Amino acid sequence: MKKLFIFLTLLTFLALNEAKCDNVVIKGDTLWTIFFSPFDNYPGIANLRERLADFRTECTEDNCSFLSTWKIVNNRLMLAKIENCKCNEKKQTANLAALFGGRLQKGMLRAEWYTGEIWVTKDQPNSWGGMFAASWPAETRLIVKKGLVISIKKYVYPKPVETVYYKNTDSLKRFIYTHINWDKFPNLPEHSNGSYFRFDQNADGYLINVKQDGYGCSRKTFDKDEMDEINRIAGELQWPLYYCHGQPVKSFTGIVIVLSKEMQRKFGNPN
Repeated sequence: MKKLFIFLTLLTFLALNEAKCDNVVIKGDTLWTIFFSPFDNYPGIANLRERLADFRTECTEDNCSFLSTWKIVNNRLMLAKIENCKCNEKKQTANLAALFGGRLQKGMLRAEWYTGEIWVTKDQPNSWGGMFAASWPAETRLIVKKGLVISIKKYVYPKPVETVYYKNTDSLKRFIYTHINWDKFPNLPEHSNGSYFRFDQNADGYLINVKQDGYGCSRKTFDKDEMDEINRIAGELQWPLYYCHGQPVKSFTGIVIVLSKEMQRKFGNPN
């Protein structure tokens, strides 16, 4: 049997927007917004932020200007409160009458300028920062048209799988070494600095669609049989699959594979 060493470095990329720090009260539950705010597209937002400059904080990843609390009253999205961000030592609550005057309705401001979606949750995230941006076990979507809430729908997502291969590179190597068909790689160079491969995830999180990219230092181009074998092994690996705003997060995994006779001699028959 041919012997092969494969060194793997895992990189997963998720592209999401900046976080917000608003609260939305729905049927008595306080949820927080995910990447959306009813103040998005507010025509006077620059002036409002200037007037509330001392409410701002730099102590969180949000870098939010202030904390807004919204309520749904008779299907209308209403601003109920503006506070300074929570980690500020001095607690402040804005005077809505001074900010918005006669536009208030029973002490609250209707978000009549806002049309679009607002996603909220009250769950702790599955992941936050590091290899992943944020994703949550469940989200609630509000569809708003000129301040009128026309739809509220909750999304509960499958729990991401926990696999030892994903968390532990050594376990991942051992899996590759004991499952690959080494005979598919008959022409190994004496030395190699590695080749970089990209994989997508299917609907269950398994790795598919292997592509060889030019980021690795090796100039070796793998033939169809070799690529099929790499794809076959990757297809047995299930990575956690995360969701955001009702859809699986588009992601890919990068793996650096070192193929050489040197590594073949070293790792050809792992136990």
